[in-house]
This record gives sequence, structure tokens and C-alpha cells, in this order.
Amino acid sequence: MFTKWGLFPNVVLNSDNVEKKIEEGLATIKFQLKKVTNMGVAIGHVKMDPEQIRQNLLMSMNFFVSLLKKGWNNVGSLTIKSTMGKPIKIW
Repeated sequence: MFTKWGLFPNVVLNSDNVEKKIEEGLATIKFQLKKVTNMGVAIGHVKMDPEQIRQNLLMSMNFFVSLLKKGWNNVGSLTIKSTMGKPIKIW
């Protein structure tokens, strides 16, 4: 099941809360930088309030840019896309 998520198996101790470990695994995203020109990452869902989505967006953008060799100089554009709405270009 973990290979489907793209994650390595985690050790679960007797004192650990299994539900929290599963929720944490489901909430984790993985950035794979290869020779791609675009990337899509889920940053929220409909039950989240706008502040949580904003925080996830900022954290995801900053982490992704930190993986790039030239930082923001390698970013051509950033676009937010919802399932039903129009895309919004933010960079």
C-alpha cells in the first residue's frame, strides 16, 4: 500500500497512534524533479478553510523552489487550478 503512495514504510510502535500515522501518510506529498516542464500537486480539499489552503500553497511553493538549483529564476509560472474553476496565474 505504501508503494502506491510513493512512500517508504514507516515503523509503528505500540505507543503510536495508528490513525494519526495513516492521516499523516495521506497528507504527505512527494516532489519528483526530473526533466519535466510542468508539475501538478494537490494542496487542499473542499473541507479546508481558505487560510489552510493558503498556508499549504505557500509551504509547497517555497519547498519546491528550494529544490531548484537557481531558485525562483527557474520558475516560469505558477498557476492555481481548481477542479471546476478557471485557472489563476499567480507568478
